[in-house]
Amino acid sequence: MCSLGLLASIIGILSVRGKDGADPMDAMNRGYYITAIISAIFLTGGVYYLLGATPGWMYFVLAGFVGIALSVAFLRVTLYYTDHHYRPVQEIANASETGAGTNLIMGFSVGLETTAVPAILIGASLLISYWCGTMTGIPSGGLYGTAVATIGMLMVCAYVLTMDTFGPIADNAGGIVEMSQAPDEVRHRMDKLDAAGNTTKALTKGYAIGSASLAVFLLFNAYMADISKLLIERGGAAFTTVNLASVPVFVGALLGAMLVFLFASFAIRAVSKTAQSVIDAVRIQFKDPAIMAGTKKPDYAAVIDITTQGALKNGRAHAGRRRVHARTAARGADPGREHAA
Repeated sequence: MCSLGLLASIIGILSVRGKDGADPMDAMNRGYYITAIISAIFLTGGVYYLLGATPGWMYFVLAGFVGIALSVAFLRVTLYYTDHHYRPVQEIANASETGAGTNLIMGFSVGLETTAVPAILIGASLLISYWCGTMTGIPSGGLYGTAVATIGMLMVCAYVLTMDTFGPIADNAGGIVEMSQAPDEVRHRMDKLDAAGNTTKALTKGYAIGSASLAVFLLFNAYMADISKLLIERGGAAFTTVNLASVPVFVGALLGAMLVFLFASFAIRAVSKTAQSVIDAVRIQFKDPAIMAGTKKPDYAAVIDITTQGALKNGRAHAGRRRVHARTAARGADPGREHAA
């Protein structure tokens, strides 16, 4: 199967064609989709050739499709969290405007948030592929279904590794352009390529996590089976109460661990957004020459109002920020003078 995936990756790589001025990720994503579609076709033929005599062999094909779909889903999720067109990167960039502290807090929050969707996707893929395997009716068919899903995800591995090599090439090219003092137009194009290179590096890491998560369940299941066999041979009993080798239990543990990171992300994001509102309010007051000269007291109540509302409900902190802007503008703050908070 992996050799067929290699052929599909070759076809996908040859189909990549970029346009002048276009986003490089569009061309690479299109090649990835082509690779996934061809891999699905090859997977169907390979399963029929190897397992055509097995009852319900089409369920193994569906399990393989689950793995391919998971690889595409990880591509989209990783793009969402690493591409500058989407909310997470934009939030981190906006947090940078109020200092390094809020930038670090928001970045950490987004990092914790990224565990949610992948955990759900991995859990759903394990459950669906296991169900497909059990529907064949063969012994240990469910476990074999998860193995087929893992193989399906690994079929596009060659194309993903090719995308990974794009990053260092773009970095080296960017260094050459910068040191050679090339025109601004050339540097602007290289900035796009460099940004795409950073995204492809993240895509490779996300793909590695997803494929390893499916494979690690098989290894863990085999380990638990050997331990249970050893316990039975020594007069003990196999794991029956909390058996992590069971797919539902494993998925439940995965989602339960993920919830800790997700809710921590929500709390930390609230802190970052409230801190941004406070810094904006303080900077606005610093524009008042009377406050900077010490002849006028700052409006402490405005900042306390923002933090109180942020503690109760973070969304209302934005309303507090707007009130501070209106209040300081009414008091005649000088817009021509700005100090860092």
